[in-house]
Amino acid sequence: MSSRTRDVLLLVVAVALVAAALLPTGEEEDLKDGDSTLPEAHTETDSDPVEPSTAKGRIRPGAAKPAQGVDHLFWPLVEGSEWIYRVEGPDDLNLAETWSMKVTRVPADEEPGEIEMGFGEEMVAYGVWKDGESIRLDGLPFVEPLQFRGNRPTAVDGSFLPFSSAMIESAVWKHIYKRDVVHKSPDKHGVIHMQKAGGEQTDRAIVGEMEVIIVAAGRFEALRIDWLGRLELRADGRTVLAGLTTEPFRFETTWMAKGIGIVRRRVEYPAPNENKVITFDLVRYDRPSD
Repeated sequence: MSSRTRDVLLLVVAVALVAAALLPTGEEEDLKDGDSTLPEAHTETDSDPVEPSTAKGRIRPGAAKPAQGVDHLFWPLVEGSEWIYRVEGPDDLNLAETWSMKVTRVPADEEPGEIEMGFGEEMVAYGVWKDGESIRLDGLPFVEPLQFRGNRPTAVDGSFLPFSSAMIESAVWKHIYKRDVVHKSPDKHGVIHMQKAGGEQTDRAIVGEMEVIIVAAGRFEALRIDWLGRLELRADGRTVLAGLTTEPFRFETTWMAKGIGIVRRRVEYPAPNENKVITFDLVRYDRPSD
């Protein structure tokens, strides 16, 4: 065999080996057609948006038209109205992907109303009061200090929202919660002592400008309200001085749209190592009449 013929044969063999390597094998086909152990691939696109999951089922984002003729322009308390929010924050604060609020009874001048609130499907009833056109509220999540998380107030004074016409830029008001708590404090030996205390929490609000807020429910012109929370504790007739009482324990910004209500909340708890922040963005707003 000449050297030229041998070279041609070697080239043909090499091409055949490469082609065989590129063909799918029976072993790979068996893996794909059987009870595949490979994870199913999924690619998110603009036409396949991610929506918050909830036990109620998938939520169709959107908002009813702004309510007209309601008692409070920035929070339409219409019976049956419901707001659903997407929640983002650290795992120890974020109990579910969604948080909801529903008006089950509208307050009258003499009778309190009721609003159910909760993460996922865990709804709890809270009180809401009208003082003329102003509103008092039993509490939203992450209003109290984290040390007293879940503590229900014994009394609520001041205003969560004053009457609508008073909510102008630079306006200031206070919302006050009174609580019965157990205060923990270490002595000089590091031993923790617990004592019953009365707490008075003062949330000071100041109104900012109208801002454009874009959330899953839509695009809104919303009034910015900045809150600063302070706490005073008294035990055995004396004021308790601690880190919790000497500095603001909470900063919050709430954005409220006319005829819709709260479209976004951002709550920040300052901490020595890392501030904790949790946000609530409106996904859906419904009213029975719409």
